[in-house]
Amino acid sequence: MLHAATSVELATFLLLLTARGVQEALTYLNSRTPFRYTGIFEFGGGDILHCLYFVDRLDAHARAPLDVPVDSSYCKLVRQRRDCFTTLDSLLDTRVAGHPKREQYRAYAGVPLFDPQGELFATLCHFDENPWPQAQLDRALMLQAAYELTWNDYLQRRYARLRALHPGGRNSLWPSGSGSGRGAARPRTPPQRPLWFC
Repeated sequence: MLHAATSVELATFLLLLTARGVQEALTYLNSRTPFRYTGIFEFGGGDILHCLYFVDRLDAHARAPLDVPVDSSYCKLVRQRRDCFTTLDSLLDTRVAGHPKREQYRAYAGVPLFDPQGELFATLCHFDENPWPQAQLDRALMLQAAYELTWNDYLQRRYARLRALHPGGRNSLWPSGSGSGRGAARPRTPPQRPLWFC
């Protein structure tokens, strides 16, 4: 069961997602954290990370980051784990020792977006140049938001297009079946997952 405050925030997120779209919903989600940036990044064919949506709290007109190799991103760690990954001060976190972005982005919190077949195709994440060692992240809200975004029609169309462009991809992005997942029956509730796993 969600905490009462999280339930209110999720309801607001869903209202914005339905009425105003993904960008407005992400802007709201960003406002609930200390992080400067929030984005949705898709794994474009396995080796490239492509930004679908981007929020910069300090610059509403900021351009989205350019495509980057997956291996140089924190999102790689979400994909490897098939779970969320959080570091609130990368320079003190031995899990990211040697990571290419360790000094550029000191804080990161990301959760996976799965298609209806259970394949990970993108991440929802917050990140910042500054560390946030005392940040109190509402992981339940992030997980619920990721679940709702997974079922967003636009993101499903993006996924279907990406899969059509790269049939038979060599990584876990591509499901073995032939369907894109569009029109699949939506579960009534997201799978129950622990909130401490990040």
